[in-house]
Amino acid sequence: DLKLEEIDWDMPEMAQGQQFKVDEVTLTRDTTKPPDYLKESELVALMDKNGIGTDASIPQHVQNVVDRHYVMICGPGGDGQ
Repeated sequence: DLKLEEIDWDMPEMAQGQQFKVDEVTLTRDTTKPPDYLKESELVALMDKNGIGTDASIPQHVQNVVDRHYVMICGPGGDGQ
């Protein structure tokens, strides 16, 4: 789960062109990462949790997702092979 660190502070009053002293600057560089791969059972559990399909229709929903190339079927290895 993503947790955001929020800072509780009040924005000071400023006027256009006003100068102020900077005490500290912090730069953090990161990149987005794709979500982890889902197992079919995890996908089915998420569909059930979100009310997508019924027990009888979920296999067809999964097949539609595969047929539309929204997913790629991978083997059990860590590298997807």
